[in-house]
Amino acid sequence: MEPRSPPLSGSGFPFRIHSAVDAGNNAPDVALLAVVPTHGDNIDGASVGIEILKVAPRCSVLLFSGHSEAMTYIARAAEKGYHFELLAMPIPPTVLLSKVKELIECNCRDH
Repeated sequence: MEPRSPPLSGSGFPFRIHSAVDAGNNAPDVALLAVVPTHGDNIDGASVGIEILKVAPRCSVLLFSGHSEAMTYIARAAEKGYHFELLAMPIPPTVLLSKVKELIECNCRDH
């Protein structure tokens, strides 16, 4: 099986893969995170989003999931004062690109 290209490759948006720790030093405009832990990870995307916002408060965090338990993680974040938008998977690439563009434009107006 061939590795798949990241969803934003060829979209005109520069993208990088960061760890949450690196976000403060090299803050992205938008962070795309899976909500539900995958591959045996113990940390969920909402928790990572909170950590990113602690060090990069101007970053927009967009969460996505196809799991019914995603709202549990979103609710836990909301209890801590963090409100994230959730996109349901599967996400058509055009919808994802449109949302990323919207968030980047919003960030540009806020700075």
